[in-house]
Amino acid sequence: MKRNIIYITLVAITVILATSCKRDISYVASYQYPDNTGTAYLRIVHAAPYFRLLYNQPDSFNVYINNAKINFQFLTFGSLFPATLTNGYAAIPAGLEQIRLSVNGIVNVDSLTIATFTKTLTAGNYYSFILTDSLKSPNPAMQMFVQDAVPVVLPGYYNLRVINAAYEDSVTTTTGNDTLDVWSYARNGLVATKLVPGSITSFSTLGTNIAVPDTFYVTRLPPAKPTGPATPLANRIVLAKLAVTPISRNYTLLIKGDNSQTTGRTARGLALYAQ
Repeated sequence: MKRNIIYITLVAITVILATSCKRDISYVASYQYPDNTGTAYLRIVHAAPYFRLLYNQPDSFNVYINNAKINFQFLTFGSLFPATLTNGYAAIPAGLEQIRLSVNGIVNVDSLTIATFTKTLTAGNYYSFILTDSLKSPNPAMQMFVQDAVPVVLPGYYNLRVINAAYEDSVTTTTGNDTLDVWSYARNGLVATKLVPGSITSFSTLGTNIAVPDTFYVTRLPPAKPTGPATPLANRIVLAKLAVTPISRNYTLLIKGDNSQTTGRTARGLALYAQ
């Protein structure tokens, strides 16, 4: 009798253990991808002064990623998304993504698509999509979809790259020079040279000095002064300037607008934004 009780007890324990070890396959929650395996980062800059003429549509529009609107306010010329100059990338799924520009319709807010672009984004990487007047170019490089480097910032320094997004530039017909230079007042010298439309420089490391603000000048050499980098600022044609006080960050200096225009919404200008 005692032996039977022990046997029954062992069987019961075995059944309990087998039941408790049974795998639960019910749905709990979707898997959240870590940043370094499933997420890429995107910034969009509207630098197309003649977007309205290019597409015959309003140049204030929404941005959709795979049919999901990502902006809060319309993007207009000179604006960017995310709308911050100091720190701004939108986290989106990595992989093959459709970027769609759309204006509001009468019935549906996304009923009118202006343009669609398909881009491949690698997880963990940062990208800038600089919208210019060359968006319709069959050459992908002219569309200025750029993978952003993220160099290390050393204490006491900042990293700067320059992007020339000014494609409309009738000034070249009067000067005979189709390239731009960027002059630093604090350094009394050039920080970028021979920038054709669509140029993107590598990051250069510059020292910070909060007590001494800098001013960047977009310049062009006149025909009578073809002496190159040695030509002082006083002998250069200044197209635009921007006073800056950078701290230890990675920065992009953007040349935008129509270099033949000095006033108005589409006039030439400079913008500085940080990564």
